[in-house]
Amino acid sequence: MHKLLFIFFLLYSSIGWTQEYIDEIRTGRSTESSGAAARQEIIDKVIEEVSLEYTKNYVGESKANRNITVIKNKIIGQSGKYISYIKGENLRREGSEFVMDVALRISLKDLKDILLAKGLLYQLDGPPKILLMVQFLDQVNLKSFAWWSSDEDGYLKNEMKDINSIFFEKLKDKGFYSFSPIKRKFYHSLPEVYRKEEVLPEDILFVGDYFKAQVAIHGQIKVSKSLEVDRYTVSFEAKALQTVNGRNIAKISRSFLTNRGSFQSVVSESIEKRFPEVADDFTAQLYQAWERGVFGSDLLKLSLKGNFDYNQYKTIKESLQKVNLIKAFHERSFTPSGIVFELNASANIKQIGQALINLKQNSVQYTVDSYGPKSVVVKAKVL
Repeated sequence: MHKLLFIFFLLYSSIGWTQEYIDEIRTGRSTESSGAAARQEIIDKVIEEVSLEYTKNYVGESKANRNITVIKNKIIGQSGKYISYIKGENLRREGSEFVMDVALRISLKDLKDILLAKGLLYQLDGPPKILLMVQFLDQVNLKSFAWWSSDEDGYLKNEMKDINSIFFEKLKDKGFYSFSPIKRKFYHSLPEVYRKEEVLPEDILFVGDYFKAQVAIHGQIKVSKSLEVDRYTVSFEAKALQTVNGRNIAKISRSFLTNRGSFQSVVSESIEKRFPEVADDFTAQLYQAWERGVFGSDLLKLSLKGNFDYNQYKTIKESLQKVNLIKAFHERSFTPSGIVFELNASANIKQIGQALINLKQNSVQYTVDSYGPKSVVVKAKVL
């Protein structure tokens, strides 16, 4: 029986549970002289009122107020994408005004998707800032360059300038801002203790945060001799780390052969030809992470204790969507004794637990049972 129930839940999860709907009935007023004009004005006002209310639930009132023009033009202007049903009913006169009830259905998932696409779901102000921390290692001539350990001029420094420029343009095309650490001489601003070629993971996060970057791209370019005469292997490995928590949100590994020729000439040629494609692939991963709501968030585990039926499960998911600190969540397991969710959250695990406890006008009552470093066990009671 439990197996049948589990299959039933999985089917519904894959078919329709990603679309969470809220039904609302609002009453609006208009001073228009004609019934038709009043009806349209009331509907427009209700759409704006409801859209602003749920947008503020996601991004916070302060950020919503700062971006009110963007919200009205780019979010409410696309209300048809997240309001699937709207109908005005019982238009009537009350004194000098028209009054009407408006019933509508809102898809919270679709609203959230639009907020993500417009960059409003994040706590960041302005485009996400990216810092490249890529070391160039020339194994043929036994030389290396990293902007954080040296400002010495030379061939490798010039190559890294070109690579930084390639990434700058590709990231800019996706709405990101990439620092130019060599051009802006970040080396001289960096505390001396961090001016070393070999950096620890915590050093990378510190340096990224020091320059106010949300993401540090840490990696290495290696150039070595190939088995063929006068040809060289250029390899590139890198990963993108969130400076706030060290979470890896993108990674790449590429390797290619140069043409035959003199070392500097063919290496430069290969970088100019191949790295735009490499930067494209890496930037696409970052953009996907941005669209999924991963930026500025941590991956946390929420375990709910209780024996829930299908309707209770839906109610719990609807209540989790009301927690502003939770950017996205996915079901990882469902058993007779509870549900486990994976959360993308812009807060630590104790803040998430407290936010669940403090949910007002909620149909689920949450009580924290225990905390782990990145997990919380919660008892959930559907009211």
